[in-house]
Amino acid sequence: MIGNSIVAVDQESNITIKGKHYKGTRGLWELLIRKDVNNKVITESDLQKYKSILETTNARLEGFEPGNDILIVRETKWTKAISKLFPQTK
Repeated sequence: MIGNSIVAVDQESNITIKGKHYKGTRGLWELLIRKDVNNKVITESDLQKYKSILETTNARLEGFEPGNDILIVRETKWTKAISKLFPQTK
């Protein structure tokens, strides 16, 4: 699960969440599974797909609920990626 959503992964490592399909690139998987991401393998396209996943699943929100504040954590992934995708917080 990511946020409040079930994730399906096919044999080619592509991802489906709530009817949305994402090509499972190395960079996208880096963002999905690592706490300390390697920015060298992450493309702008990977970041935009990751942002879409976080929005679709409410994974970036406290309690995974729409309308809640953005969940801020002191992890490397937050500072390297997520905070740049969602620069304005409540």
